[in-house]
Amino acid sequence: MLLIDEKNVKIQATTKKSLISSVKTKVAEGATYEFENVLVTHNDPKYQTTSHRYKLNLLPNTSWKMLDENVIPVNHFDFANFKDILAAEKEGNVIGHIVELDEMKDKVVNGRTSKLVNLTLEDAE
Repeated sequence: MLLIDEKNVKIQATTKKSLISSVKTKVAEGATYEFENVLVTHNDPKYQTTSHRYKLNLLPNTSWKMLDENVIPVNHFDFANFKDILAAEKEGNVIGHIVELDEMKDKVVNGRTSKLVNLTLEDAE
């Protein structure tokens, strides 16, 4: 799971397989939450989805409270310069090449309209 704050800081959150269905019933995409009882650990570069040095581990006793706030940025992408991608030894955000791209559509999530586009990726290697 990718969590984003009002300053566009991203952090990865993970949980054990046995807790996934429980977490899915407590959270909705695009909503704002306050939560407590998480374990903060170093983010293993082998599996990290953000550049944040830490990640959050959701526990059986992690509690979630939905807030009635819309302070999270709708657009939260970090596009890299192509020269930087080519020069990098490892770029975790590059997972393939776009081989098919549909029309952009509007999607309403929790009262906010977002842009949505379906695409097909092909492994770069």
